[in-house]
Amino acid sequence: MPNDSAARDALRIAIELHAAAVYELIDSQAPEQRLSGVVQELATAERNLTACRCDDDRVLAAWLVDGAEGKRPQPSEQTLAAERAVAELGRDAVAARAALPEHQDKVQVCAERVRDLGIARKDAVYLASVQAVREFLDTEFGPAIQRSRTMTPA
Repeated sequence: MPNDSAARDALRIAIELHAAAVYELIDSQAPEQRLSGVVQELATAERNLTACRCDDDRVLAAWLVDGAEGKRPQPSEQTLAAERAVAELGRDAVAARAALPEHQDKVQVCAERVRDLGIARKDAVYLASVQAVREFLDTEFGPAIQRSRTMTPA
């Protein structure tokens, strides 16, 4: 059975193209994931700030319930740190949100290419399989079929 055929060559090329597209997709996802991470960090920092402010509000409410005597409670150090974190991350998140659509579009294009090349690879597998079966049948049964055609009926 011959080892070279157009179908096998097409399969090899389809596998190589699909693999290259997968690597390109993985590479394109990294910036999008980093930008999404920045946006997620801001959301986490905002939840932390909300929790800190709730704690501060409970302390302030207790002070008010007790008659508001003495020095008014100030925001905790945790709250002040959380406010600084939200301010810093907020600027980063604005930039990340602005850049995200471009990177998401690139990921989408790469994902579609992987899908299309995956379909092409499956088609190439099918054609190479059919070709291999044909070659096997020709090799294994071809001579017997030829002999039976040349035989004269008795």
